[in-house]
Amino acid sequence: MKSTVRILVMAAVMLGFAACGDDDDRNDGREGKLNITLWGEDYISEGIPAEDDDGFSDGWSLKFDIFAINLGKLRVAEGNKSPVVDTDTFKIYDLAKYQEPEIIESFVVPAAKYTNSGYSIAAATADSQAGNADAAVVTKMKENGWSIFAEGTATHKDGRNVSFSWGFDSTTRYEPCHSEGDLLDDDDDDDDREEDIEITIHSDHLFMNSVAHDDPDLLFELVASAANDDKHIGNEELKALNIENSDDYDTGSYNLPTMWEYMLHMSKTLGHIDGEGHCEMN
Repeated sequence: MKSTVRILVMAAVMLGFAACGDDDDRNDGREGKLNITLWGEDYISEGIPAEDDDGFSDGWSLKFDIFAINLGKLRVAEGNKSPVVDTDTFKIYDLAKYQEPEIIESFVVPAAKYTNSGYSIAAATADSQAGNADAAVVTKMKENGWSIFAEGTATHKDGRNVSFSWGFDSTTRYEPCHSEGDLLDDDDDDDDREEDIEITIHSDHLFMNSVAHDDPDLLFELVASAANDDKHIGNEELKALNIENSDDYDTGSYNLPTMWEYMLHMSKTLGHIDGEGHCEMN
């Protein structure tokens, strides 16, 4: 009797191991191509409109000539497992050159659901490489230690216009990001499995008038007021613009007395995944 029980117990244990093994090996050696894409959406490629449902609410519109970021430390994992993508390289990309999501890296990986991703936007260093950004932009970002460089023009419906050129040195780690890279779709042929994970940059966050409100407005009028005699707004103009007495900006519990400090804070919130997917910010 004891021998029979022992055999049944061992059989149950072996079945348990087999079940776990089947779960771990459910891909059966299948692989697929995982693309990391980068996109700044229409707000960067086409500009931020005036008085649109999602545009500026104070009559301004804006067009970026350059929107460059120093992007790196890409990581992709299946849930809590060890990452299948884990890079150290940083590259400088100009999202104003992209009219649609563009592949910046591709990897052949086991077929799985890759729901855990991460990346960094950090101050450029001598080791930062050129992605698609022009050499002059790469040099400028390296020399100044900028993580984000934005340049363009803004126009009010009454005919006023200003130019701007801003470099931010914020460093942000976006991880975990709740990505949607699914290489287990049974509709795909085993030899043709391909999926994208999109790093999405939301430039409009720079112009949101609240650090905490769920539905902030996009404003530019106060920023425009900082323009100097040549109708240009640079970093120094933002630093000289005090917003402590402005009723238009909600800084919450943060100490953000100038427009520079406010926009620098907002520059740490630009990163998303797969469009509107959420990332934790560190």
